[in-house]
Amino acid sequence: MKKLIERISGLLNEWYHDLTVRLIFTISLFVLLPIALITFFSTRYLEEQFSRNQDRYLRSTLAIVISEMQQRQGSIQKAATCIAQEVSTPQAVEQQDTRVLEEKLALLRNNFNRVDYAVMLNPDSHIIARSASDIRFNPESRLGSLNREVCRTGRPINVNEKMPLSDLFEEGSKEFKKFTVELKQGIAGEGEYMQQALCEVTMVPVMDTGDPGKVIACMVLIGICNSDYYFPSYISSKATNGFLVLTVDGVHVSTKSTEGEDRSWIVGQKAGSITSSKAADGTYSGKVYLRGIPHLFIDHPIKNYSGDLVGYISFGLQEDQFSGIVEDNRKQTMVIGLLCFVLFAPLIWLMAAQVRQNQKHLELLVRRRTKDLESAVEELKQLNETKNRFLSNITHELRTPLCVIINACDFLKGGYGGTLNEKQFRYVDHASECGSHLLTLINNLLDLTRLRSGKTKADFSRFSIHAFVETIVNEMRNFRPDAHIIMQTSFEPDDFEIVADPQMLRQIIYNLLSNALKFSPPDSRIFIRVQKMEESRQMRISIEDQGIGVARENLERIFKEFEQIENPMTKERPGTGLGLPIVKKLAELHHGMISLQSEPGKGTEAILLLPVEQDLLLHENVVTTQQTDA
Repeated sequence: MKKLIERISGLLNEWYHDLTVRLIFTISLFVLLPIALITFFSTRYLEEQFSRNQDRYLRSTLAIVISEMQQRQGSIQKAATCIAQEVSTPQAVEQQDTRVLEEKLALLRNNFNRVDYAVMLNPDSHIIARSASDIRFNPESRLGSLNREVCRTGRPINVNEKMPLSDLFEEGSKEFKKFTVELKQGIAGEGEYMQQALCEVTMVPVMDTGDPGKVIACMVLIGICNSDYYFPSYISSKATNGFLVLTVDGVHVSTKSTEGEDRSWIVGQKAGSITSSKAADGTYSGKVYLRGIPHLFIDHPIKNYSGDLVGYISFGLQEDQFSGIVEDNRKQTMVIGLLCFVLFAPLIWLMAAQVRQNQKHLELLVRRRTKDLESAVEELKQLNETKNRFLSNITHELRTPLCVIINACDFLKGGYGGTLNEKQFRYVDHASECGSHLLTLINNLLDLTRLRSGKTKADFSRFSIHAFVETIVNEMRNFRPDAHIIMQTSFEPDDFEIVADPQMLRQIIYNLLSNALKFSPPDSRIFIRVQKMEESRQMRISIEDQGIGVARENLERIFKEFEQIENPMTKERPGTGLGLPIVKKLAELHHGMISLQSEPGKGTEAILLLPVEQDLLLHENVVTTQQTDA
């Protein structure tokens, strides 16, 4: 044993005096050991940060989406309340004028593409009017009890409810089949159909004109989630790089992905179990495997009027979109530590050589890219079509990161990340306003590019103008509530029908009213006059304000793109300079025209002239329909 100890002691003494061993020990002590410690603690820190940021991102995105959906349902309630408060509505209920009530229901359904079911009920839960002939109503269902609650309290209701499709539509009807979800592989009963639906229910009372405290009818509007188009595009744009899912009874019934991704196969699949714990607010967050690929998910419970669970709304995205950066950094750290240990001396020379090589490569890439850009610029000058396509592509690419910025600002302003002080809130609010202004510019630029390319076509339909204009005016009353601007409307005759594209006409009137409100001083009036000119078979809409006005020599400039007249109001309320050019092009698509009459200090009158009928286009649509039927 003594000899063995002496042998080991001799080897240690020999190694200690060996220069190579000393260098290795020095490198290990001053290079490898610190790198190992840094790698260990940074990995732990990064994993913790990764987990927190992952959960925060999922929750903030889902919270914004839920907020947008609640605002959409609030808009439907606001429009339904306006119609319920019209004098003609209770009169039609008392006179049992089914035609008038069905027209009002049809108006709401046409203006809101997420209203799939609309009925008018009396206090006994019997149908007075309905938007389609295949609509059913079960007085003993959840809708019946909610109708009795509205008639008792006189207050509107906005809730989410789960109910059988057979309580809403005739079995075998087109609407019944549309919202039936086919069960897919992985679910017991494959080949069968799920006939339960998660519904956004809006119920608004109609009050008796003689007795304001008495409810004489209830308007019921329902949006059904069993559809690939349940999530509109402006909501899906909030879920950047991910997708949204709605789940009822353990089955995915609706989904929406970001552009360029198709996840329709999720609909009809059984919901996977999340490998995580439940949070205090009832949400689940964790990992789910879809087609063998790990996805990070957060599920938020949806409850009905009674507080019972009826479904889940979820947001998810692939795990590698989070973990890739963290994993790569850790691998690079380990590689650098190994290189420092093995090639400590040559490493500096290798790095210098690599830097020189990268610099030469970068210079080559810069020269090539400069040459490519010069060619692209030359082509853009020669081809107008290429220019329009370029504008469309670049504005689309700008929208995605801009939406993320706006979402982050809205998230901070909403207090989801903690309470902001006054200074912080002001800075975030300024950033949000600037982002919204830039997003409006990008959207207007996209609209203008499509209009200039000639690819935008009007989808004409016939509708009544009175309720259409009144709905837009009512929506715009809160545009500048602090200014106390009064908007007055008049119709000659009181109502008439027009053939036009409702979406385009809405955009025209909205832009004109927005300009009038923007440049009107406080406590002023705006007059909206709608006239049917029998001799010329035209509709004349004039919007007259009492604002600062425009000089005569500047009237033509206003209709040019990015033109704005310098005055104190434009500095106070900046715009994009694209609103009126878009209005002009939309009017021309209707074979109409837009003009302005204005004097400085006396206000401005915008005059829109549109044909009441679109005879040629209507005739072509009828012929096409007949050929399709044949």
